[in-house]
Amino acid sequence: MKVAVLFSGGKDSCYALWKGFSDGLEITSLILVYSENPESWMFHYPNVRWTELQAKALGLPYTIVKTSGKKEEELVDLEERLKGLKRTKKIEAIISGAIASKYQKDRFEELSKRLGIKSMTPLWNEDQVKVVKKEIASFEIIMTACHAMGFNKEWLGKRMDLDVLNELIHLNKKYGINISGEGGEYETFVTDGPNFKEKIKILDFDLQWNGFFGYLIIKNAILEKK
Repeated sequence: MKVAVLFSGGKDSCYALWKGFSDGLEITSLILVYSENPESWMFHYPNVRWTELQAKALGLPYTIVKTSGKKEEELVDLEERLKGLKRTKKIEAIISGAIASKYQKDRFEELSKRLGIKSMTPLWNEDQVKVVKKEIASFEIIMTACHAMGFNKEWLGKRMDLDVLNELIHLNKKYGINISGEGGEYETFVTDGPNFKEKIKILDFDLQWNGFFGYLIIKNAILEKK
């Protein structure tokens, strides 16, 4: 089956992509959505321009979709691009990394139905602790944004490991955060994984923190041989 993958560069889209590879699907294109809205309801925001470098590291073709990020309107540009991919690449499905967000899953399914293709969510309803453990075991993941109670500036740039997962479980018990970050509590960037032909080395970055939330903004990064 020929598929396109909605690719944010974070842990969930990288894992969903990897599962697509493992299932023998033909990945015809990564779809990189550049939203102007840092509070987009549908799409990843921090460091999205570096998804191009990730696509090169993966050795996969990609297409960029730009959107204003306005609620309910932000899928229009994606739908137009998917129409083009269905026509030119003959895609039969789109893969996304949704785990627990019914808002996202429902909208991707509605969009896919209109286009006559399948919406595939290979991580859907997986146990959040288990899925994050699998992601940690497979990928090099850093934290690039924090937007919830319990986080502070020291979380930005952390490499996700089992200790970080245990801290997330603690925050879940204390504040009710989503362990996988599906509610936007935190966001991530992947620098290496099993299907990366090269790995990403971050050379320079800025930390932005306003007392309640913040971002790690990548300023410079390169590809390195593995």
